[in-house]
Amino acid sequence: MAHHMWQHLSIFFSAFGPAINAFHLCRPVISIDACHLRDANNNILPVSYAIVDEETTHSWSWFLYQFRHFVAQDRQLSVISD
Repeated sequence: MAHHMWQHLSIFFSAFGPAINAFHLCRPVISIDACHLRDANNNILPVSYAIVDEETTHSWSWFLYQFRHFVAQDRQLSVISD
């Protein structure tokens, strides 16, 4: 039964409140798609993630829209990607 339920999920976005709050205390730089920045203590702050059926321009656009709306809000950001 769970296998059939999973087949209906094609796209999912998640961001946790404490990570969003911490993000607003960090430099306005995000790295996406397995490109990681570390702070002076060699730490990474995972802010959000998505599960998609395939990596496409549409799914990236959707993810970045969700990130802007729910996480970054009106903050100006620099984005680094591999």
